[in-house]
Amino acid sequence: MAHPTLWLPKSFFYPIGNTPATSLTEYIPPDVDAKVLVLGCGDFRNTLYTIFSDSKLPFERSLDFTFCDVEPAVLARNILIYTLLYDRADEETIRKVWKIYVDVFIDKESFDLIRGALGCPYGTFVKFCTEDTMVTLRQYWGRYLFKDRDAAAAKPAVLKDLKAVYDKRVSGGYVDPSQRASGIMILEYGLLGAEHFKHYWKHGVTDVDHSEMNRATHVNTTLLYSSSGDALNIHYGTHPISCFHLAPALAPTQEHLSTPAKSMPGIIAIIKSQFAGWCSAFHHRMTDPHLKANVKLRFFAGNAITFCKALRAVLRGGPLRTTEYTNSWGCSTIFFAENYLHKSAQPAPLSFNVIETSNLADHIGFLNILLITSPLLEQTPTSVLFTHCLVGSKDVSRQHLSALEQIGVDLPLISLVFGLSPERATSMFTSQSMAQEAMASGLTQSFQLFEFNLWRTSAPAAAGLAQTFTCQPADLARTLFKTYLSLFPDEGLAGFKDMGKPGYGLRHHTRDSFIYLLSLVKDSFSGDWNVVMDCIMLLVESDRTLLVGLQNYQDLCRGLHLADLRKVMPDPNEFAVHTPNKHFENWAEPIPSFVYVGLVVPRVKIQQLLDEFKEIVTPCLQCELLCPGAQNFFTSIQPTFGTIEVSGEGAQKTAIIHEDLAGWWGRSDMVVYFPAPAWMFVKWAFKNLEVGLFMFGISARDHFLKTLGLQLCIFSTLLTDQSHTFVLRDRPRLASQMALQNEASAGPPLLSSPSPAEHIPQQVTLKFGESRPSSLTIQCLVEDPTAKANLADKSTKVEAKSITVTSVEVSFKAFKSTLHFPYPIDHTTLVTRIARKSSYVEIEGRILSQRAVDIPVELKPFPVALLDGGGIHALSMHYLALDALPSFRSPLPPKYEHKWMQPHFSFSLTEEKEKAKLSSKPQPPSLELKDSLFNIFSRFLDTNKGNPTMFHLSQPADGVGTYAILFVSRVKIDLTAHTVVADACVLPFSYDTCSLAAMHVAIRKMESDIRAGRLRSISVQTPEEERAWWMAYLPTAVERCRAWKHKVDCKYITEGAPRGLELGKDPICECGRGKNLGPFSEVKGWEPFAPYVTRLALGMPFSTSLLGGMASKLRSSLDEKRDTKTVSAVDREGCAACGGPGKPKLLFCSRCKGIQYCSSVCQRAD
Repeated sequence: MAHPTLWLPKSFFYPIGNTPATSLTEYIPPDVDAKVLVLGCGDFRNTLYTIFSDSKLPFERSLDFTFCDVEPAVLARNILIYTLLYDRADEETIRKVWKIYVDVFIDKESFDLIRGALGCPYGTFVKFCTEDTMVTLRQYWGRYLFKDRDAAAAKPAVLKDLKAVYDKRVSGGYVDPSQRASGIMILEYGLLGAEHFKHYWKHGVTDVDHSEMNRATHVNTTLLYSSSGDALNIHYGTHPISCFHLAPALAPTQEHLSTPAKSMPGIIAIIKSQFAGWCSAFHHRMTDPHLKANVKLRFFAGNAITFCKALRAVLRGGPLRTTEYTNSWGCSTIFFAENYLHKSAQPAPLSFNVIETSNLADHIGFLNILLITSPLLEQTPTSVLFTHCLVGSKDVSRQHLSALEQIGVDLPLISLVFGLSPERATSMFTSQSMAQEAMASGLTQSFQLFEFNLWRTSAPAAAGLAQTFTCQPADLARTLFKTYLSLFPDEGLAGFKDMGKPGYGLRHHTRDSFIYLLSLVKDSFSGDWNVVMDCIMLLVESDRTLLVGLQNYQDLCRGLHLADLRKVMPDPNEFAVHTPNKHFENWAEPIPSFVYVGLVVPRVKIQQLLDEFKEIVTPCLQCELLCPGAQNFFTSIQPTFGTIEVSGEGAQKTAIIHEDLAGWWGRSDMVVYFPAPAWMFVKWAFKNLEVGLFMFGISARDHFLKTLGLQLCIFSTLLTDQSHTFVLRDRPRLASQMALQNEASAGPPLLSSPSPAEHIPQQVTLKFGESRPSSLTIQCLVEDPTAKANLADKSTKVEAKSITVTSVEVSFKAFKSTLHFPYPIDHTTLVTRIARKSSYVEIEGRILSQRAVDIPVELKPFPVALLDGGGIHALSMHYLALDALPSFRSPLPPKYEHKWMQPHFSFSLTEEKEKAKLSSKPQPPSLELKDSLFNIFSRFLDTNKGNPTMFHLSQPADGVGTYAILFVSRVKIDLTAHTVVADACVLPFSYDTCSLAAMHVAIRKMESDIRAGRLRSISVQTPEEERAWWMAYLPTAVERCRAWKHKVDCKYITEGAPRGLELGKDPICECGRGKNLGPFSEVKGWEPFAPYVTRLALGMPFSTSLLGGMASKLRSSLDEKRDTKTVSAVDREGCAACGGPGKPKLLFCSRCKGIQYCSSVCQRAD
C-alpha cells in the first residue's frame, strides 16, 4: 500500500457533500463521449448536475461513470436515490427524495418511500465493479428497512446525539461551511449561513418552516448507518445547503422573480428548485428510449489506491482476479466482474478521459493521486485530471503556498514521467475565479484556500506522442532523493519546525510510494538506470537527515526487489546451510527473496484501546522486526480481524484467514501480515527475532503515549511464539475467496506500458541547474533523403520558430516538422544546433518558471487543441451550457445595486495590476483585455440595467473603426466557476463580411435604430495590441459554449485557431454562424445580423494565481479594523452597526469572531 495503514475503528461519515455541485464533463467538448472515473465520489450531486447541464445541449454523447468510495454507505445511499428518481420524478417524489438526501429526520411518507424502493432491479444502468461491492451494499439496503425497530421512537436518541456533536465540536461559536456555495454573492450572504447551520444541527431538518419540522417524525436511516456502526456519525461540518448554488438566490434572476432572497426561507426555496431541475433531468435522460442505454453508473466500494492499481493491472492484460486488496483493512482482493473482460460485448472502461479525485489529495497525498491516476488517463487532447486541495498559511503575512509546490517532485519532471502538466503552472489564464476563496479566507481566521487544479496531457497538441528522456544519472538520482526526503518530513529534525502547522503529522506516504514513483521514472528514462539506482542507494545509505531512515531500509529493499528496480537484498539461500532455524529445513525449493511474516494480536490488546479511546483518532500503524543489533520498520502491512488456519509443512505451509465480519466490534483477534526480506529469518534464530505491531507519528504520541508507552507498542512477541506468529512463502488467503479461481488474462493489453522505448519518435534531454530542472532539448531527426541532402548543404538556412509555449516548428528547404515539449519553455532562450552530417536539428529551451508564465499573443495564450475530424478543444476555459445557467433579470429592478461586482472583479485583478505597476512598463495588453471585459459587464449591468446592448470594439487611435460587435443579451451566473459570463454573439468585421451588400443594409438600419433610441450601443476603444488579444480570445469564448458540431471542412483545420490576428481577418471558424443564438433572437432590431453572428460566452480570463497575497492583505486590514471596532463595541455593548440590542441576542460575526451584530442585515451593511 502506498499509504500508511491507519488505526481506524471509526471514521466520520460524509453522506452529504460540502461543495456546490459541478459538472464532471465541463472540461471536455460537449460532443465527446465521457468515460468518467470519480475517486472519493461522495454523494450524487455532481452526477445529477452533469446530466442536467448535458440536457441543455443538443448532443447525445454517452456518459459512463465509475464511482469509487471507501465508505460503502455513501454508495448504498446514492444508488437508492438514483433508483427512486429513475422510477419517477413527479413533484411529490422529488419532495421526498429531497428529505432523504438532506435531512436527519424525515416525514413518514419519505420513510415509507425508502422501504418501498428497496429490492427493485435496476441492472440496465447500475453496475457493480465487483461482486463484493454488491454484497456489501445489499447489507446496507437491508439495514435501511429498520426491521424490528421504530424509526419514530428512535428520534429522541438521535436528536440527543446530534446536539452532543454540535456542543462538542462547535462549542457555541458560529460556523458557516456553506460560504463557498454563495459564490459571487459571498458579501451579500452575511450571517445567514451560520444561523442556518445552527438550525440544522438543532433540528436535523434543512427547512426552516415549522410545519415541515413538525412533520419530520422519523429517523432517516440512510444517514444513520455507515461502516462505523449504526449510531449517528455524520461529520460535524455537514451543512446540506453547501451542495447547492446560492448565488442565484441572492441575486435578481430572470428565472425566479422572488429573488433576491433576504432570508433563509427564500434561499431554500431556490435551492429546492435547483434540486428539482436536476432530478427531472436525470429521470428524463434515464428513461428516454433513445438515450438511456448510453448512461452507465458503475460502483466500487473500497480503497482508491488499490482500485486504480487493479484497473491498471487488468488494462495491461492481467486477470480479473487481481492481487490488490479491496481495502486497507481486510484480506479481500479485487475481483472484477466479467464485463471487465476486453472481449465483453460492452466492456467496462479501464481508462478514462475524465478523472475526478475530489479532495482526496488532502487524505492520501498529492503524489499518490498522480501515481495511481496518470496510467489510467487516456492520452488524448481532451482528457483531464482534477485534483483539489485545501491549502493554508499559518502566518498571515505570508502568501498561501500552492499544493503544486508541495508535491515533492519538480513539475517539469512530472510532465516527463507522468505525461501530465497542471494548468496553474503552464497557462496564464483560467476560467475559475479565486476571488470568493480569497475573500472568504481573508474575512475569516481559517487561513485556507480551496485550490482547484486540472491536469492535461503534457503536449495536448500531440497527445499520445510517447516520449522518453535522458539526463545525467547523478542529477536524476539527486532529484529523486530530494523527493524521497520530502515524502517523510516527520522522520527528520527539519520537520520539527513545521510542528503546529495545519496538516503537520499527517503521513500520506510509505516507501512503496517512492518505489512506485521510481517504477514510472524507469519506464520513461532511456539512460543507464543502474547508475541512477547506484547513486540513489548511496544517498539513502549515507543519509542521516531522516532519523529513522535506516530502520526503514529493509522495507525499501523489499519494495525495490519486488518492483524489479534493484536487487539489494542478500540471497537467503546463501545462509541456508548454516541456518539455526528448523523452519527452513524441509524447504525443498529455493528460499524466495522475501517471505510473509504474520502476527496475531490478542483481542484484549485491541479492546483495551477501544474502551479507552472513544474519539475519532487515526494514528499510523506499522510492524517492527527486532533483529540482533537492528530495528526494522515495515509499513506495507495488511490487517484484519478473524482467525488464521495454518496447514502444511516447510515451503508448502499455507495460511487461510477466516474473517470476522464484525471487525472492530467483534470478538476476534487481529491478524496482520507483511512481506519482509527472507535472509533475516534464515540468518538468525527465531528466538532472537521479535515482531510487533506499533503506532507511530505525532497523532499516536499525542493520544496513545500514556497508554502504550514510549515505544507505542500495541503487542509484540518472539517468532518462537507459534500461536501468535507465522512465516510463510506465500501470503495468506481469505477463506471466503478460496472458491474463486485465478482467471485467464482479461485480454491483450489495451495500452502499452507508459513509455515503451521501442516506440519513441522523439527523445527529450533534461538538464539540471541548482538541483532543479533547467532546460529541455529535443532532436528533430531528418530521414527523408531529399531533406537530408538539403540539410547537408551549408547554405541551407534552418529556422526554429515557437508556435506555442510547448511547441517549436523546425523548417528548412522542403522540410517542416513540429517538436512538442512536455513542459513550457521560454521562447526567448531557444538554442538551435544543426548536425548536417548526422541529419538532425536540436532545439534547446530553458524551462519557463511557474511564476513567470507570460505568454505573447503570437504563442496562443488561450491554448486550444485541434481534434480529429475537425474543430478545436478549449484547454484553459471550461465548457458551458449557457441555457442551463441562471440570468440576471433583464431589465434589472430599478433600485438594485450590484454591490458584488466591484469586489469580485477588483479582487481578481488587483494583484496583476500591482505587479504591472511595479514593473514600470506600460500595462500589458492582456490586462487591457480584462479591463475591457470588466467595462462591458459594468456598463451592461449598471449603465444599461441589464438591457440587451451592442458593444462596438474599435481602434480609433489608429484610425480603425469598429472591428467587431458584441451583441450582449444577458449576463449569467457561471455557477461552477463562481463568476459571471455574458451570453452574447459576435460579429467580426472581416474583409469578406464587409464586402457583403446585405451587411451594408443591416449596418445602416442598425445605425438608424441607435439614433432613434431603439437599440443600445456602447463603444469600447482598444489599442492595437489589445485588439490582437481580442482576436486570440474570441475562438475560445465561442468554443466553450458551442451547441453545434464543427464541420468536416472547418477552417481551423487548415488555418489554425485563431485563424489570424490581423485586422480584417475573422479569427473564428464559420461552423457556428447563425446557429443556436440563444436570447439574441429575442431582440428586435438584431435580426438582420443573425446569419453572420456566432454565439459566445464572454467570461473573465482570470489569473492562475491563488490570490493568496490578496487574502493576507485583506485579513490584515480587517484585523486592524476589528481591533478598533472591538474596543468600541465593548464600550457600548450593542450592535456594531446600529448600536441596538440583539434580536433576541447579539451574534458574533462568523468571520472575525470579534464584533457582534443584531442581525445579518446589520452585518452586511457594516
